[in-house]
Amino acid sequence: MKYSKKFNRDYDFYLQNKEAFHFSGVKIDGLVHPDLEHGKSAKECFCRYDTTGKMEPTNEPELLQSLIVCKKSINLHIKLWVEGYDDMEEGLDFCMNLFQGTPPPWVEDSFRKQLLRQVMRQSKQHL
Repeated sequence: MKYSKKFNRDYDFYLQNKEAFHFSGVKIDGLVHPDLEHGKSAKECFCRYDTTGKMEPTNEPELLQSLIVCKKSINLHIKLWVEGYDDMEEGLDFCMNLFQGTPPPWVEDSFRKQLLRQVMRQSKQHL
């Protein structure tokens, strides 16, 4: 299977951070289907799941589960970091320094968009 540069970048990022980001607040029991003999690699299954939402049987169930949890955990942490910071740059610096390696651009974009939505909600409440 061929992977895009963007997918490879994100996949490598999740691999680097799967030990640190292992709580997502979402149960994924039963999502990963092990098939040690005929299953596909964790990378191929993760790509399929990430792009289509469909899960293929995998010969690397523990790795696949940790990658999915890592992705969900990072998104949860971004949401929580946004809620904890009023100053965008301070919060962004904090969250970017917690990752192993260089985070993909979507991490900063997600942080900024969620913080902007939070600021807009707060300003509407004060009107």
